[in-house]
Amino acid sequence: MTLLKKSFYIIAYYMVVATFSCLAFSSLINSYERTAILPDGLSANSLRVTIQSAEEEIEKRTAGNLIEELESKSNRPFLLFKEVDMAYGKYFYLHQHDLPVSTVDWDQVPKEQPVAVLDKAMIHNVTEKNGKKYFRYNSRDYEVMDLFTPKEVMTELERSFFISLDPTINITGVYDIDGLSLNTVRQALISLQKDIPSLHFEVNPLHPSMKERIDYVIEDQMVIVVMLLVTMIFIGMSTIGTTTAWIDSRRDEIYARYLVGARFKDIQWWLLKDYLFVLIGSFAAGAVIAFLLIAVNAFDKVVNAFDERGLMVAFVFCLFIGILTLVTATWLSQLKKGIIRKESS
Repeated sequence: MTLLKKSFYIIAYYMVVATFSCLAFSSLINSYERTAILPDGLSANSLRVTIQSAEEEIEKRTAGNLIEELESKSNRPFLLFKEVDMAYGKYFYLHQHDLPVSTVDWDQVPKEQPVAVLDKAMIHNVTEKNGKKYFRYNSRDYEVMDLFTPKEVMTELERSFFISLDPTINITGVYDIDGLSLNTVRQALISLQKDIPSLHFEVNPLHPSMKERIDYVIEDQMVIVVMLLVTMIFIGMSTIGTTTAWIDSRRDEIYARYLVGARFKDIQWWLLKDYLFVLIGSFAAGAVIAFLLIAVNAFDKVVNAFDERGLMVAFVFCLFIGILTLVTATWLSQLKKGIIRKESS
């Protein structure tokens, strides 16, 4: 009880630090994990292809030509998306592959049939004819096969509709391909380029790099990042003073131990064990508070999940700072204030 009474201030201090650290690190880690989720149900091995050409000759080439080359280079199933526009929709083509946002059995749907899959929020854009639902885009009717609820994706805007690819449309544009290797896609594009030297293409993994993921996190969690940096500065400035004050509050106990022959290292180790007890207990209490705050959705706009890795990062962070400042504070107290006497030679 004596330890708890003399440690009340530092316990309260570390409970606040632990609570905020858990919330902040959990938010950042969850945000970083979300950057690995690719748009429209694409897998981590998906590729983004950009095809351009400044020559009129390219008008003779179509998306169907690209599909033919891809199918000739590999017999593997694949999914191909082509941008309709960068904000709302995509064309899709399936080669023995499912559409990730839909549960329809696409083997039973004729490839030549114009079909669409819509975001449930777009149900008001649907019209009915002869008992079937249709979505009209660019003066063409697409039969609505399914509705879906978009998943939240950090890396791109969520698409509201997917319509079957018309193979006669121009080949230039942005494609996403899932199911084929980088080498296979490059071979197909090189074959097309032999016929049209003016065709230029670029193929890149759709999965963002670590740097890109970190950039997304900083952009998405700017408030949390700034607050965490401010907190780290606050901890750095405050912990030494708080720890020194805690040592000062135990002056009598320190002198009593010296009187019975304790050395400086003994005193330091004794303080360190007590400090760890206080720190771990305070941190555990702070973690519980953070968990309860997340459970009741107190900060659901910023933090919506408790991540154990966030807890561990926060614990290691606080433990490192705490031990470092304790050792520093004891030496400062030893040298400047004379609270801990030097060992006699």
